Amino acid sequence: MQIEQKPVELLQAQIAVYAKSQVEREAPERTGELLSQLGDVAFYTNYAPDHVNYARKHNKKSFVDGEIVVTEAVGSPLPLFDKKEYADFLKDPTTREQSRNLAKMSRTYDKLAPKITGMDIQDISYKDAGEHPNILGRGSNKAAFAFRAEVDGVEKDLVALVDHAPDKSYAKAKLLERASNLALVKGRAGFEQGVAWSNDPPVVVAERAYGVSLEELSSEQANNILPEHWQKLATNVEAVANLGIALDPMLSNFYYDPKEGFTVIDFRRSVPGKEKTTLDLNLKQIDEIRSQIIAQARVRV
Repeated sequence: MQIEQKPVELLQAQIAVYAKSQVEREAPERTGELLSQLGDVAFYTNYAPDHVNYARKHNKKSFVDGEIVVTEAVGSPLPLFDKKEYADFLKDPTTREQSRNLAKMSRTYDKLAPKITGMDIQDISYKDAGEHPNILGRGSNKAAFAFRAEVDGVEKDLVALVDHAPDKSYAKAKLLERASNLALVKGRAGFEQGVAWSNDPPVVVAERAYGVSLEELSSEQANNILPEHWQKLATNVEAVANLGIALDPMLSNFYYDPKEGFTVIDFRRSVPGKEKTTLDLNLKQIDEIRSQIIAQARVRV
């Protein structure tokens, strides 16, 4: 019986999602190590030994008899990849769908790469980012740039997110977090839609949200937000409750368009098992944002 080999993009996406699931205190630096070796470990799904280790990068210290001592030294082995743990992880249908979506984003990046490279935004400094003609926004670590390109035969307005220091250990993990969250809600109404992802160089591309952020909303625009659009926002959030989507309630993370309604960007994922608590908090935050916007609109009038 011949077993069909999975596409490389899917193998890499599955390992990336697996890497994203790691907990730092339980497996220190495991996420970064998996991502740094993504090209190799992606093939572990079919051919790996049962267990693969990597070398500890920092001493582990603990209290022993009232003194701080090194209990695990630099260079001691830590588990990088465990075949059984990985196989159990991929049994979740949501994880498999997320991996497929991330794999498609990886393939799309290959098509967009020439255009992104031509924008000269890789390894761009904070200062130079602010002077770039395509800049949309920048922070201490990352910057977002607007561009237009064809995706699946349709011209779209897109946003490329890059890190100012892509070679730093955290850069790949941080942008993977954004990409994996986008892959999780792919096709879900009311949420930013992911388009492309690359691990090396670390880049995430998404469709540009319609409208204007609530942070930049005029009083006239705020007063004209339809009640049904507020309700639709809550409905969209409830629809992904089982995925544990957690809102970041900054006004800049909510875009409003009079025709399309709200689009949520830069969202998070809650701790597994806390989905109900997260949903209750999300709905409360929406009510608070609505009250804030209404109050601000009245003050501006």
